[in-house]
Amino acid sequence: MAFAPRNNVNGENGVHPSRSTNNWRFGTRAEAPASLPARRNLSTSPPKVKTESNNNSSSSENVIQAHIHDRRERKIMPKDFLQPMTCFYWATQGRCTKTADECFYAHWDTGVIASGPVSMARDGQSVTVAGRHADAQTADFIARENSLKTRELALNSRQVLLNQHDAALNARCANMKTAMQEVYDTIETFDNESAEALRALHRRKKQIEEFNVATAAC
Repeated sequence: MAFAPRNNVNGENGVHPSRSTNNWRFGTRAEAPASLPARRNLSTSPPKVKTESNNNSSSSENVIQAHIHDRRERKIMPKDFLQPMTCFYWATQGRCTKTADECFYAHWDTGVIASGPVSMARDGQSVTVAGRHADAQTADFIARENSLKTRELALNSRQVLLNQHDAALNARCANMKTAMQEVYDTIETFDNESAEALRALHRRKKQIEEFNVATAAC
């Protein structure tokens, strides 16, 4: 079986037709056939017509984006710190007008949001405790509270003893009152008996006088 010879397999001068410099696909745009149109640049778009509505919408969108970005920046990086802080005012208001020394939280860079300041009574005055001052103030407050509780327990013990002494004194006073009442009753009885004896003595004396008068008449 005979095969027909392949004509111009490698093209002229032994070059494959796809690699030929005369092929317009891989050559320059100037080498493309004149009948084919040039490729259109799809990256470019027709110019937009600027209208008042477009300007207003774009400006409002820019303002909103700037506001969101500003709030986010203020909350994430307050003042001149680089870490998220526990400042209560930064978390709630997005700003803090206090300095690092005046701020209750000292802008701890722990990344968590702290609760608001707490008011406690100390020496008859209201004291605000929060943030970096909370540990020292709370420890001092707990120590003072424990001391007050100890003093209160001691006062309660003394009050119990005083109540016991008071009850004993009340019992003794009641006993003395009973004894004095008995003495008064005895004296009153003696007075009554003395008065009765005195009346009997007067009657006896009167009888003797009457007897003497009768004897003298005889």
